[in-house]
Amino acid sequence: MSVEFIIMQAEKKGIHPVCYLCRRDCKKPYSFWSFQMPPEIFCDKFSPTHTIEVAAQIAEIKHLLDKLTQLANKIANRANEIVKELEKIEEEDSFMGD
Repeated sequence: MSVEFIIMQAEKKGIHPVCYLCRRDCKKPYSFWSFQMPPEIFCDKFSPTHTIEVAAQIAEIKHLLDKLTQLANKIANRANEIVKELEKIEEEDSFMGD
């Protein structure tokens, strides 16, 4: 799980990054956290269940992003093939027209 992703999501929700990773409802307002202090020390009520769920969601998103990237590459390759075919047809047409 990316630290940047955690910070971005926590800031979006307006809650502290440690609280974003915790399943409890006692959320503190967003403030910078350097991740140098373990969550369990920052908050004695920290329960990492949400962390596991977030990690699973991130893994699924990465998997889907990989699939989308592969599909986009296939589309781009096919588009390039079509452009080449069209250029070849235009070239043949101009040759036959001369």
